[in-house]
Amino acid sequence: MRYFFLLCTVLFLASCTNDLPPSENPPAEDQANELQLFFKEDGSTAFFEGEGNEFASYTEQTFWLNSNYVHVRVDNGGAIMNKVYRITNEAIELVFREVEGVAQFDLAALDTYPVLATILKVPIEVGQSEDKWTITAIDAQVDTPYKMFDNAIIIITEDENSTETNYYIRGYGLVKSVTEMMNGDEVYTVSSTLRQLKME
Repeated sequence: MRYFFLLCTVLFLASCTNDLPPSENPPAEDQANELQLFFKEDGSTAFFEGEGNEFASYTEQTFWLNSNYVHVRVDNGGAIMNKVYRITNEAIELVFREVEGVAQFDLAALDTYPVLATILKVPIEVGQSEDKWTITAIDAQVDTPYKMFDNAIIIITEDENSTETNYYIRGYGLVKSVTEMMNGDEVYTVSSTLRQLKME
């Protein structure tokens, strides 16, 4: 059963005492694109509190490679997942996803990487959809150990054996995820919720 949870959590990651207020990203450049707001500050570490299995708690480090690319490193104690997102004027695109072993990225090469998944796209409105996800709310309230957030964007992704609900906040990015997974006749619920946010 432990290995089932580990596998589910790796898949879940593939689909965070100085509190940080929301800030503009990237820090060295002007904020010209609303989609840049859906990531945390460069150099920040977010601590997520998990429920449902031993790998649901994790730390998330955010590194802005430039104004168009963000590297997010997630360590849940069982695996380290590295993801790189491309920010365009139309969408946030996942272009790199690999477990362990990433030291640096070639920015020129990243421009050639194909899109693995579209995470969010404009216009940000209820009913907006892509692949298997749909925006179901843009003004929801979500409570986390870190703070109560208003105006959360809720994105629900439905697959054959799972439903994932993600909560995004402008200035913070992802603050909560809830995944329901089927295993035979049983339903397992795994959640990860923002508990703390620190600078490096």
